[in-house]
Amino acid sequence: MAEPEDGHLNVDAVLKIAHLARIGLTREQAAAFSGQISSILVHFKQLAEADIPTGTNTVGAMGPEDLLRADEVKPSMTRDEFLALVPKSQGAFVVVPAVMQQSEH
Repeated sequence: MAEPEDGHLNVDAVLKIAHLARIGLTREQAAAFSGQISSILVHFKQLAEADIPTGTNTVGAMGPEDLLRADEVKPSMTRDEFLALVPKSQGAFVVVPAVMQQSEH
């Protein structure tokens, strides 16, 4: 998909992206998202144009070593305690609503 010349995604482009992502949108919703997505893309473009020297440590002030720790086994709740907290369970499993629909093709 070519980038729009004015940097703004039109409603048809948003609908096409939504279709590819299998998200159902109305034209009104696509119109609302059009401006929001365009604004996000402008920020990404600004980040891409930023002059960042290569080799710069962007992990944090202390470096990557402060992010790692040894794995330790700690006590946790039993399966029954956990299942008592969920809205719906079936046997030893948590039941969740379906998030994808079956395709007709």
